[in-house]
Amino acid sequence: MGLLPVVADAHVDPDRHRQFQGMLGQAKPEQLKMSLQKIEQQESSVPPEQQKVLQVIKKMIQERIKQLEGGK
Repeated sequence: MGLLPVVADAHVDPDRHRQFQGMLGQAKPEQLKMSLQKIEQQESSVPPEQQKVLQVIKKMIQERIKQLEGGK
């Protein structure tokens, strides 16, 4: 998966990463888009030490939306 180097760099726990991937697999595109929108709204208020983790989550959601929409 293309996110593995980013996940490692962000110090994301591999178990939490897998758990989040499982949740993404069950979410509908509308839910994912709403989550992405919330993340983007809160992005500037996230502490610097959590920015990389937020970017990983955001990237995972964006990739899942692309998958569900047929790779648009």
